[in-house]
Amino acid sequence: MGLFLGSVRQKDSTLGSLFLFDGLNDYSFAQWRKVCHVFLLVPRLFRLGPLPVAHSFSTQGAGVLRHGNRATDPCQETARAILFSCRVGGLERRPGPTVAAQEKSPRKDKIPYHYLHYKQDGPLATITLSRPEISNRVGPEMAAELREVCQAVQEDETIRLVVLTGAGNQFSVGREPIPKNADGSSTNQGHTDLQAASAIAAIQVPVIVAVNGDAMDHGLEMAIAGDIRVAVSHAKFGLTDLAAGVFPWDGATQRLPRLIGPGWARDMILTSRIIDAEQALAVGLVSRVVDSERLMEETLTLAESILAGGPIAARYAKEAVSQGMDLTLDQGLRLEADLNVLLQSTTDRAEGLGSFLERRPPNYTGT
Repeated sequence: MGLFLGSVRQKDSTLGSLFLFDGLNDYSFAQWRKVCHVFLLVPRLFRLGPLPVAHSFSTQGAGVLRHGNRATDPCQETARAILFSCRVGGLERRPGPTVAAQEKSPRKDKIPYHYLHYKQDGPLATITLSRPEISNRVGPEMAAELREVCQAVQEDETIRLVVLTGAGNQFSVGREPIPKNADGSSTNQGHTDLQAASAIAAIQVPVIVAVNGDAMDHGLEMAIAGDIRVAVSHAKFGLTDLAAGVFPWDGATQRLPRLIGPGWARDMILTSRIIDAEQALAVGLVSRVVDSERLMEETLTLAESILAGGPIAARYAKEAVSQGMDLTLDQGLRLEADLNVLLQSTTDRAEGLGSFLERRPPNYTGT
């Protein structure tokens, strides 16, 4: 590695700083590949966000790298991949709080949320929408607290799984009225203040949504932002925005077709059709349907099965599925392969293999 670092020099160009690699042509392809993965791992170690370029590269024979339809010099393309990954990741970086900040700041479960209830039990965090008197309709204050708690969860590396549910007998039946302009039109700020689904979808660890009742309009948009949905048998699901002369704008038009297919998504959105839990199960909107008294029992059983696996592998699996939806099959397979390579360097992988050989339960640490 020292020889490699000694072969790197930096110079200005019209595209900004460009790393030129001297002497790498003398490396064997296996050596070059190891160097490549070490540097592609760095952004993840420093929490610099996703790697948008790494998955677009594949090998084609010793010393040749294929990028898209172009066979190119591996040294040059590796430099571009590393530089671009670090740059773009840096723009999306969400650094965790410093040790001093963590010591001074109160725990999330001690923060006085007014419209949510937050609880952490070891690696499991539970977020409960807590406005049962209005069926957990989303207002600006609840949406702001949801965005805040989702960001806090992101920064807490001890959390490995999140459960989202609602208080009372409804999950969420929509949103509060949006403030109007003088001409009667909705304000843009009113729409922005009510957005919460993207914050839920951005959580890197698995999110289970325990749908304890009806999930309508904005409530359904939040529910489909999670990864797995468990619903009670009396729950109803629907997007009635068009019937009310408005438009679903917190992700439904994009996430719903990715979840249940464009045909069913168009049916639900265009007709404002409301479906029951069994229909939701049939179309893939929910994964399980249970009686009301068994909702949290089933949710916790599901959570325990996920927590029994490796936490890093779970995050990478979620990333592969989520990002793969927007990639071609070949690109998605490369992303899967790259994430698998990154996983090989973790302590958890060694623990998984060791526990299997020693016939004992694994003790994953998330490192």
